[in-house]
Amino acid sequence: MGKSLAGMNIYDLNVLVFTIKQAFFSTILSIIIAILPTIYASKYKNKISNILNTTFIIPFYFPSSFAAVSFTVIIYNIYKKYNIDLFGEILIIVIAHAFYNSPIFIKYVSEALQKIPIEIIELAQIDGVTSHKKYLIFMKIIKSSILRAIFLIFIFSFTSLSIIIALGNGKLSTLEVEIVKSIELLDLHNGLKYLIMQSTIFLVIYKLLQIIEKNDDFSNDIKYQYNSIKPRFYENIISYMYILFESIPVLIPIIFTVNKISYFFNNIKKLDIQFNITQSVINSMLLSTISAIIIIILAYILIKLSYDTISMLPLFISTAFWGILFIYLQINFNISNLFIAICGFSIINIPLAYNILRVPVKNIKNEIIEAAKIDGANSINLFLKIEFQLLKEILFATFFQIFSIVLGEFTFAYMIASDSFPIFSITTFKMMEKRFIVESVVLNVLMLIVIIIFYIISSILISRNEKNML
Repeated sequence: MGKSLAGMNIYDLNVLVFTIKQAFFSTILSIIIAILPTIYASKYKNKISNILNTTFIIPFYFPSSFAAVSFTVIIYNIYKKYNIDLFGEILIIVIAHAFYNSPIFIKYVSEALQKIPIEIIELAQIDGVTSHKKYLIFMKIIKSSILRAIFLIFIFSFTSLSIIIALGNGKLSTLEVEIVKSIELLDLHNGLKYLIMQSTIFLVIYKLLQIIEKNDDFSNDIKYQYNSIKPRFYENIISYMYILFESIPVLIPIIFTVNKISYFFNNIKKLDIQFNITQSVINSMLLSTISAIIIIILAYILIKLSYDTISMLPLFISTAFWGILFIYLQINFNISNLFIAICGFSIINIPLAYNILRVPVKNIKNEIIEAAKIDGANSINLFLKIEFQLLKEILFATFFQIFSIVLGEFTFAYMIASDSFPIFSITTFKMMEKRFIVESVVLNVLMLIVIIIFYIISSILISRNEKNML
């Protein structure tokens, strides 16, 4: 494996360098392709900007395994038609990461641009600053939001698993892949070594972000005045090109599924015997339901106790850490897969539920609660008869969002899934690895449809809740 170097051998060093390199190039490409659509989304209010703003559901709600399967289909067909093998090439991994993560830049930066005080915008216009220089000034003003977006894109690419495994085709490896390999071999010592390397990079980046970042965010109460001037031709073209880039990996599997759906259902019984699909669906539905309920309860309690730091802590701890921790507990204490899975998914997703529920829970008027207490209501009655009635729409919205995320979650699921405890997202991925590509695509599309439906229901419920709070 090579000579030891400061506690690491040459192989470890190569894995570390490649992990950083692919994450760096993925981040750069994500910024390059997203920067002009970001400006467009911040300036105009029309159908194009609405679509640009909607792309954020890809990194936050679409399963990463769907992106892996989608790009596998694309490059597999390129190979069949043009005899060009892109498997194992860093270029295709960078492109796949840019597809999956670039909407993060649009989400964070366009919203920050819209919060710049109108006085600063008007001053720039009065002084005759060119459009190019104006946005350079704006970028300096909102640099913390830009850095947060860059940080998230880098970390998402750095810890990517399904895309690396699927498109790397065994030729490429990252720290996350090595951690998973170590867990599969029950070599927790080696897994811990890679986890420490990964965590060190996380810590360095986070500390750099803290040093550079300053408090330059603006109040959410600022109402942005969208540009009344029609977008320029080139602005529309570039935005259309970006939308096309984001749409192709989504639409190709869907079109593929429409053409192959009858073939899939004709072979479903054989597939079920080989891959235990039915059991994986049952397990995933059970996991998603129980985890979502537990997460909502924990988030609600943490909000009531004002434990902000504890609630957000899982954001700064790698999923791989939880994987190693729970596998260790399972080995030493013979804990069931179901219990391990529920605990892991619950901890990892608490920050999301906390963010969704924090404002609605905090906005419940104390006068209502105090009046009920005076009338003799206990804690259970307070929740069921008052708080639940006020929060039921946002609670159900949170349930649907968490359910969807757990259903499509890949990294932690990949670590704990087994033949005796199949999980749907991993089952479909394993099918693709064994070149049951048609079947894997169809199942991934069906999962995506469920996630999209739940996301739409959740969005409607959140909108209703916001209207009721006005």
